[in-house]
This record gives sequence, C-alpha cells and structure tokens, in this order.
Amino acid sequence: PRRHVGTVTTSSRTPPPEKTDSNEPGAMVREAVLTVLVYGYTISVMLGLGASVNVDVLAEVKRSPRAVICGICSQYGLMPLAGFVLALLFDVGASEATGMLLVSMSPGGVTSTLFTSSSGAARAVGPSCPPKTKRRGARPFFQRRYWCGANVTISIVMTTLSTIVAFAAMPLLLFVYMRPPAVTHDETSRISYAAIFVTLVVATTPALLGWRIRAKSEACGTRLEKVATKVGVVLVVAALVLLFAWPSGGGNAQPTARAVAALVLLSPCGFAFGWAAATVARLDAALTRTVSIETGIQQVGIAGAIAVNSFRGDQRDRIVAVIAVFGLLTFLSGLVFAACLRTWAPLPAPASAVDDALKDDDDDDVVVVKVEEASSQADDGGDLELAGGATPPKGVIG
Repeated sequence: PRRHVGTVTTSSRTPPPEKTDSNEPGAMVREAVLTVLVYGYTISVMLGLGASVNVDVLAEVKRSPRAVICGICSQYGLMPLAGFVLALLFDVGASEATGMLLVSMSPGGVTSTLFTSSSGAARAVGPSCPPKTKRRGARPFFQRRYWCGANVTISIVMTTLSTIVAFAAMPLLLFVYMRPPAVTHDETSRISYAAIFVTLVVATTPALLGWRIRAKSEACGTRLEKVATKVGVVLVVAALVLLFAWPSGGGNAQPTARAVAALVLLSPCGFAFGWAAATVARLDAALTRTVSIETGIQQVGIAGAIAVNSFRGDQRDRIVAVIAVFGLLTFLSGLVFAACLRTWAPLPAPASAVDDALKDDDDDDVVVVKVEEASSQADDGGDLELAGGATPPKGVIG
C-alpha cells in the first residue's frame, strides 16, 4: 500500500535546536569574555550616569512633577507596548522578540542626557544647580549648537528615577509581555527574576559611586562621565564583533532582516509616543522634547546583562546581538531626531538669553559707550540718569 509522507512545517517563532558546547575550553573562554564585555558596558555606562547627576532630584521633581510623571509613564507604559507590537507586526523570531522586549522595558540611558544637552556644555542648569562661573566671551546657551534643545535637568532626573522604578517595573512588564504570541514558552521559562534583581543592583551600585564622586569634585565627575561613556561605546562594539566573528557552537548570531527593520523603527516610535504623551500633558516645548527623548532611548546594558544571566548558547547570542544592534541604532536615531528638530522646529531664543548675550558681548565697548554718553550729558548740563531712573550724586562724573 502507498504510504503517505507528510511535510512537517515549523513556525518562524520556533527557535532552531540550540547548540551547546559550554564544556569546551574555547566556549568557556568566549562566554567569559562576553560576560565581561556586557557587564563592563553596564558598569561603565551607569558610572557615567551617576557622575552626570549634579542636581537635587527631589527638588526638581517638586518643581516639574507633571513632566517627570509623564516621562516615567510613557517610558514604562508606551515603549514596551511599541516593542511588543513591532515584534508581532514584523513576525520576528522568538529570540529577537525577547531582545526587543528586554530593551523596550529597560530604564533610560545616559545617551538621553547627551541629546538633551547643548554640545558646548552638557551640564544641567536649574535652581538646584550652583551657577557656573562665566568665562569672558562665552556665548549664551541659545547661540551654542545644541542637540535637541531639551531640558537636561529633567532628563537627568527622569533617567535616575527610571533606574529606581525598574526594580518593580521590569519584573511586572516581563510578566505581562513575555508570553505567546510574541515569544515561546521556552523564553518565558528561562527569564530569571533573580537575575533581574541582581543586574539592577550591579547597575545601581556604580551609579551611586559616580554620584558620590561628582558630589565631592565636579571636575572629577565631569571627566569620569566623559571617559565612562567612551569606554561604554568601545565595549558594546567589541561585544558585537565577538558575537559575529566568533559565534557560539558554529551558529549565526546575526539578527534577521525583519528584526533589524523592527529595531530601526523602535526608537522613532518611542520618540513619537513620548511626544504625543507630553502634548496631551500640555508640557512646554523643551519638556516635550525631553519626554520624547527619554521614551525612545533605553539602557541596553541592563537588558544585555539580564540576557547573559538568563540564556545560554546560540539563543543568548541572538538576544544579546539584537540588544547591541539596538544600542547603535538608538544613537543614530537620536542624531536624526536632533537634526530634524534643529532644521524644522528650532526653539526661539529666550528673552533672558538675549539679554545675557547683549551684556556679555564686548563688555569693554559697552563701558566705553556708556562713559561717552555720560560725558555728553554732563557737557550739555543735563542730569545723568542711571538704569532704573535714578540720578547719581554730584561728583561721580568728573
């Protein structure tokens, strides 16, 4: 009799058989190097984040509570939803979807502070920050080239608070979104909530250390922030090179074209959702840009460390590769977003900044002009008037 031979079809979400060679010496060395790179990136970036905090967080929250609440809610409410929807729309694999969900649920990163600050001075300015000594001839903020013209003080506050809120938000969001149809039961069962807690503790400790260094010496904190950020970039690039040049078990960790397309859209969706939330909350232009940036830019180091602790073999490599690629695409998306804002939606110069510009522009010439005007008034026999309408005592002008 004829025997019917059927074809077995597999879903695109079913991961291929995982190859494990963790007992081989080469695989053990590779796994150790990958762990060092991922955790090194997390520690360096969080150290730089702590070194950038030079504001009174509680005071700024009291000053702008609506902006801070809007930013935290959009980051943990809208960004994970965007990652979940994009993973379903592009029908990415289960490992790629896991990486997308992990980064979309992570707290804000130090890169957001870069984009909200001016390129001339990335220091926060606010009532809780002591004024920085002006250098003669320095241009005011609105004349310097800026990234997005946002509120860098509120950006630092949102990034700091989102890291603290992550202790409760990330486990809850993983419980809500890490389930079919986005991922399979295999990825869901491997997520370790203990690893999440340990990773957040490891990330928070260097942030506190950087904050203490900045509190003791602002100059040391500024240098530490710059060095730690540059080291973080080098480490994330090194992790990508390791994953692609030395795949685990002979597998391929490179994300699929669908996954890359979804990752390209993830940050812009966060920018758009954050902008919409800030518009609904009726925030001003600078705070709207701040909430938008904080929503779209995430901390990839924490997501990568959770993946390293929870997964093994090819599955771990694919997830970490997605997270690392998102980190690079986030920076590129931020550059494009900043260019669009500077081209089509420039912020008007505040009146106080214009006054400062007039005062700081050629101080000596202004003094000469005022002296000449005073001499002219004295020669004409008129009364010399000071600013505010006051008349100086006799004998002041000789």
